[in-house]
Amino acid sequence: MGCSQLPNKKQIRSLMVEIFLIFLLVGCDASILLDGLTSEKKAVPNSSVRGYELIDAIKEALEAECRGLVSCADIISMATRDAVVLAGGKWYDVETERKDGDVSLASNVNLPAATISVSDSIKLFASKNLTQYDMVYLLGNQSFILLG
Repeated sequence: MGCSQLPNKKQIRSLMVEIFLIFLLVGCDASILLDGLTSEKKAVPNSSVRGYELIDAIKEALEAECRGLVSCADIISMATRDAVVLAGGKWYDVETERKDGDVSLASNVNLPAATISVSDSIKLFASKNLTQYDMVYLLGNQSFILLG
């Protein structure tokens, strides 16, 4: 992400929610990026996910320079980290060499309902080795995206 494309706060929030959804709830294969009438992208719980165009633009630029070397899953992870840093957050290491999925089905989306209780949310996040702080931060950002 070059300086001419500095992310705004809404893009940063979108990327954070996208990486959360992709890596922690759905899997690490970026299958949410695949297009299709019955793809994960079309699933109602994913209707608030943004940033597809940004990831597509990064992928296109990378493919022009080094075809087939960087997966979309890695791009999402690194773009999110870089956006956080550009917004004043802390740098963190990102694992790479993830492989992209080639199957994307809306029926595979298994996200918690918007009506999930706080105690069930805590259990869900704990099952993913996340803290209550992580839960509030990520769900707060998701709610913020839905509102504006």
